[in-house]
Amino acid sequence: MVYHCTQLARSRFSSHIQVRELLTSNKYIFIDNIRVSRQTFDRLVSLLEPNPIFKSKGKKPQRPVRFQLASFLIRYGARGADAHRTAKEMGLGSGTVYLYCYRVIHALRELGLQVLTWGDDERKELVATYIMDHYGFPNCVGMLDGTLIRLTEMPHVMGPTYLCRKKFPAINIQATVDHTRRFTSFDMGWPGSVADVYTPAIHRP
Repeated sequence: MVYHCTQLARSRFSSHIQVRELLTSNKYIFIDNIRVSRQTFDRLVSLLEPNPIFKSKGKKPQRPVRFQLASFLIRYGARGADAHRTAKEMGLGSGTVYLYCYRVIHALRELGLQVLTWGDDERKELVATYIMDHYGFPNCVGMLDGTLIRLTEMPHVMGPTYLCRKKFPAINIQATVDHTRRFTSFDMGWPGSVADVYTPAIHRP
């Protein structure tokens, strides 16, 4: 029992060392693993930290948000959603990686609902005026484009419908931005075989 506890403590200490070394590495190693700049990472941490989901409900405190966000970004940004490889790299259990990712996704969604907006009437008028003056499109409050998010494998349910025109499994995402390239809305989740023209229209402002 003592041996098991010692090994567990040593494993947790080792994982802290690994992450600390990664988060303090030079910018090239940092971006290669985390997939965002250190400035963007620190900004995300500051925005996510106040979310109650990162507050422990028991006596045992959670690991810092930096640690949980790093797990999320490594898993989805650098490892193609492979939780097992992320767990091995960070010295965690796979279940812990799933838990950290769930918390981060939950917090990001709540944050997105606060900041992803078309704005009020004054903002829409400002955007429409800028676009008209610079590009000649009247009554336009944003630009729309779409892309494909590649999946690591075909889903087990209705898998072939996820094959896109480029012959790999994917899901569609469409988004709008204003004149400053700020995202104002998005729609995602449709199978890759669904053409952009058939996906539901972005929510109107």
